Amino acid sequence: MGLGSAVLQLAPALGRGYVLVRDMVFVPRLPLTGLLLGRDGVPRAVPSDLLVALLSRIVPGDVVQDVVLLLTITIAGWGAARLLNSRSVWAAAAAAALYTWNPYVTERLRLGQWAVLIGYAALPWVASAAISVREGRRWSGAMLLVALGASATGGASAQLLAVVVAIPVLLWPGSAVAWWRRAGVFGIGFVVTALPWLVPSLLQPTAQPPDRVGVALFATRPDTPFGSLDSLLSLGGVWNAQVVPAGRDHLIVGLAALVVTAAACYGLTQLRGRWSDGALGGLIAAGVVGLAIAMWGVTPGARGVLEHLVADVPAAGLLRDGQRWVAPLALLLSLGLGGLTELLVQRWRWRAAVIIAVPVALLPAAAWGADGTLVAVHWPGDWQQIATASGQLPAGPVLVLPWASERGYPWNAERPQADPTDHWLPRRVVGDDALQVGHTSTAVEDPVARRIAAAATGTASLLPTLRNQGYAGVLLQRDQPGAGAAAQRVTGLPVVRSSGALTLYAVPGSRRVAVRRAPLVPILVGDLLAALGLLTAVTMCVAKRTRSLKGV
Repeated sequence: MGLGSAVLQLAPALGRGYVLVRDMVFVPRLPLTGLLLGRDGVPRAVPSDLLVALLSRIVPGDVVQDVVLLLTITIAGWGAARLLNSRSVWAAAAAAALYTWNPYVTERLRLGQWAVLIGYAALPWVASAAISVREGRRWSGAMLLVALGASATGGASAQLLAVVVAIPVLLWPGSAVAWWRRAGVFGIGFVVTALPWLVPSLLQPTAQPPDRVGVALFATRPDTPFGSLDSLLSLGGVWNAQVVPAGRDHLIVGLAALVVTAAACYGLTQLRGRWSDGALGGLIAAGVVGLAIAMWGVTPGARGVLEHLVADVPAAGLLRDGQRWVAPLALLLSLGLGGLTELLVQRWRWRAAVIIAVPVALLPAAAWGADGTLVAVHWPGDWQQIATASGQLPAGPVLVLPWASERGYPWNAERPQADPTDHWLPRRVVGDDALQVGHTSTAVEDPVARRIAAAATGTASLLPTLRNQGYAGVLLQRDQPGAGAAAQRVTGLPVVRSSGALTLYAVPGSRRVAVRRAPLVPILVGDLLAALGLLTAVTMCVAKRTRSLKGV
């Protein structure tokens, strides 16, 4: 069911070409730079982009993208069906259907947040491994480490979703001795697998600016007629209105979604005794905790606390995207729908299979490339030419103009996408990394970008600033709004290469400026320890599986 759901949703995106929408930026061969290790700027895409870069040295980037998207949805459905542990194939299919076909998945695809969906796909596997730890099964700790490692490939945001699921399942009622043992197993697994993003986060040389607007920008947004809570209970409520699937605001759709949620909650009663004592309670607690975090930013009184927390504690910024945290609730409701289907199959037999079609009927806009949003296109050859020409520049960063974090290209039907320059040029790229919603944006996070932001958005010539701050070049994207004014500000700079809508300039006479970066050795050690720990755990799980097949 997971594979069928993936194909039906992603069909236009599969095959040659790249799906380029918002945060989803894949290129033929992602260069290996300090950004991939988390040395330069905030390690948002660590280690996901590093893994993509390594894979793109084996197969082209568009093939990597297809495999990643297809496997993510397929493994999510497989995990939900496996966790349900039902003898009914219809029940397993219903759980997989709801878990892979819902507003959460569609909206995250439209946002381009494929890395978050990796963490989402890992949740049922994390829950299954946590239940095994509760039951004291042999090598269950290794299974949990592998599941946490899978979620960690999506980065901090993805792995913290796994934390919300794992901790309640592990620690729900039990003896103090059991709590300490389970907490120890989880703690070791989490720290080891989190090292690739945790180490560079802790070693960032410059503190992040306080975020005063993030909670307001990224809080849950109602997308049904019944408000924020209903939107979240039906697995919607994303902050960006542009990615909400068509039909979510219809009264009948909203009511039907509520009925399905209520029916799924009733279905949970059929799962009592399915797992070890307390595991179901832990899964319910995880869903409730995720829902509470999602509602935090829109709850009067509590919202102020979150705003202060996000402003004063940089790591708390991970909490500002409220709807992201309903992922554990999606898993819980999927299991509940599977339980309800299991009950109905006993009475109606195969006729109960109609429930499998309910998620599709409620969200037809998810089909066929999210209603045309996910479409494969081809990069113009200009980008490869500019990337090659950038090797002629001396050491130093390259500034990207016009100053904006989001682009819309004619050859991509003007679909909004993150600026792709740092995915093409094999060097340090500096541009606007502020997140903008409407007319409001967050602060620029990269300290190097902050130092040039005022000059980049001004009106005077950029040459003195570029020389003083040690820039090697400037990439001007002439097909973007504001390109004409930006071109006037780099007049006189020698052109290294001009191709299509891209022009690469050199900055002669720049002085050498040391840029503070996170130290390389501790990051590499953390990556090595995580890889060794994960490899060891995988080997143990394979050995366990082999022995079970042999009947040992």
